[in-house]
Amino acid sequence: MKLILSFLLLLYSPYKAKPLYRAIFRTEISTTTKLTFKSLEPKSKEDSMLLEFSKQFMDNLETKKIFVTVTDSLSIFSDSTIIISRVLSSQVSDFPNSSFKSKSSTLILKDNKLFAKEEDGRISLIENNRNAVFQRTGEKETILDYTTNKYINSDSTISIWCCEKLPYLFNPGILVNDPKGGILKYEIFEEGQKITSIAEKIIK
Repeated sequence: MKLILSFLLLLYSPYKAKPLYRAIFRTEISTTTKLTFKSLEPKSKEDSMLLEFSKQFMDNLETKKIFVTVTDSLSIFSDSTIIISRVLSSQVSDFPNSSFKSKSSTLILKDNKLFAKEEDGRISLIENNRNAVFQRTGEKETILDYTTNKYINSDSTISIWCCEKLPYLFNPGILVNDPKGGILKYEIFEEGQKITSIAEKIIK
């Protein structure tokens, strides 16, 4: 209860706590659609025809890819990070007018745990099912004039680029067991999904 109250105070009293940093990340997501068709009981010949057409349509749709571009706005405090995500664009391959609207979402990173702020104001813990053990690769990359080191997790599904000069809470939402500074870029490859996110702007 105390943890939830502290989050609510942080969220609703932004002027009482000044962020150490603010940052903007651009995240690009591509994934093969995984949609299921709910079987309906046809009541007429026309229903049967529509049902067959719908099944064929869904089979065809499963071969398509979804592309989504998201902007993540980070406010990094001394004990937590607030991440507000908004969809910039979205499209299904071969469907030019397939963009959809999405509400912004708010995540909170604290004590190496990730929480979601629900629409009704409740705070819920997000279970982490990804491997959070990372090893340094020896590769380096300069991002926004910051030198970063590349790390990859033990099942090779997530790569992160960390800068030791930035606090470990400078993090767009990737849980790391032993963080080595702030994360300025990450890539995720798993189950037909590719996610690439990189910092575009940092404000002290």
